[in-house]
Amino acid sequence: MSGKRLYRSFHGEDPRRNFRTGVKFGREWITAPGSVNILIPAELAIMGRLHAVEYDTRREGKTLLARHVFAPGCRPMIAAGAGRGQVFLLGTGFRWTDRGIVDFNDRGQAIDYHEESGKTLKLSGF
Repeated sequence: MSGKRLYRSFHGEDPRRNFRTGVKFGREWITAPGSVNILIPAELAIMGRLHAVEYDTRREGKTLLARHVFAPGCRPMIAAGAGRGQVFLLGTGFRWTDRGIVDFNDRGQAIDYHEESGKTLKLSGF
């Protein structure tokens, strides 16, 4: 899914402008620098596994609190760089979609984990 479509699904409107990003690893640019650049530090400190995340998001013009509990086996590592604002989620068991964060099992199937029951269900349409 394109960044523009993802933005539209959360905000209900097209972005006013598109951002091109540049990715830098250590001192070397991996992609061409753009208007919003992301610096990936040469060294990261792994803090542990992230079990859940809460964040503010927009749906249909309204700000909502979103909460995602990662399924066991899909939990990303949370890592930090030495600089300010350098927090990263590292893992392959999840993806951002227009639905929000979606977990994927080891067979590549989209799944939904229910924290209270501990059950995992397959999702369709992914």
